[in-house]
Amino acid sequence: MKILKFATILTILTGLILPNFSCSKNEVLDVPTIGPPRDELLVNTRLFEFDSALLNPWIDKITHLRSFGVDFNKQKNNEGLYQYVEDNKMNDYIAFCKSKNLKVVWTLNLSSFTLEQEIAYVKDIISRGLNIVAFEYGGEFYLKKYLIGDLDAKGVVERIRMDGENRDYLNLLDIWLPAMTEEFPMGIYEHILITASVSGKQNTTTEYRKEFNKKVFDYVENNPNLKGKFSFSYHLYAGKKPSTNVDEELVNTNNVDWSFLDEKPEDSRWVVTESGYYVSDFSKSQLNQARKFYNQESEELENKDLMGIHTLLVPTTNENPLAFYDLNGMTPVGLMIQSWLEESD
Repeated sequence: MKILKFATILTILTGLILPNFSCSKNEVLDVPTIGPPRDELLVNTRLFEFDSALLNPWIDKITHLRSFGVDFNKQKNNEGLYQYVEDNKMNDYIAFCKSKNLKVVWTLNLSSFTLEQEIAYVKDIISRGLNIVAFEYGGEFYLKKYLIGDLDAKGVVERIRMDGENRDYLNLLDIWLPAMTEEFPMGIYEHILITASVSGKQNTTTEYRKEFNKKVFDYVENNPNLKGKFSFSYHLYAGKKPSTNVDEELVNTNNVDWSFLDEKPEDSRWVVTESGYYVSDFSKSQLNQARKFYNQESEELENKDLMGIHTLLVPTTNENPLAFYDLNGMTPVGLMIQSWLEESD
């Protein structure tokens, strides 16, 4: 892996000595310059919670949004499948993305919606002006909840397990890739396959994650029609683990193993559709730890890769450890991200 840079060392030392003062939404975050950050940044947004009226002031250096059509606020239908978001949310989203000249990475739901439904839906929102530039094939199918088929868990409608017997991710790709790449050709649209981050401490799913990734990489590398034509995504989180995220792997920012980044095929790139640091509070020391994590990730990714952070908006007045915006506007996390992105000016 790469040699530790002076800027990273400075970040670690600063994180050790920075006092634990509170940081209000109206304060400018006073942490050292470590950048410059990347020229492009993707931010994950939950479309069913989207409200453009809350995104003020806008962080202009955000270039991409990642979104999906599922509305997790709605109950599953009689068939146990999720439903699409309300059209007023989509109209607001399309208008906002057009006004900010944003590019969209659209995550396809491979298990709740049929191929025909999703293609029709995507064609419709593109025709209405949504600038979709890439498609991500599915979500976190490597998580334990899919492995065991926990239908009560968010997002799960069937068991998806890479064991050669049950329905697995590669089966879904066999169905979706031919039709999607015909309708939305490679070279015009970027096509992204999911993989799992494998970093931090070993746990019960570590070996499964490695196996999952190898099968996805081999699926592309062993097919001459696919080789060199796909990108790959991962999700990676650090910080204070929320009690609700029991199935999520979190890492320690002082001991991140970034070697998994080197395992993808050389003729591809990473599109990070989710990463984040869970702050335990909005103190300067915690925000600086988050900033250090994003700097580490940015330095480890190649210039061709697209970095992404979770999450744009959580419409609540409660303090959210990840959100850039809430019902009161820009959060301390959002201010930190804005300051970080402006370092390149």
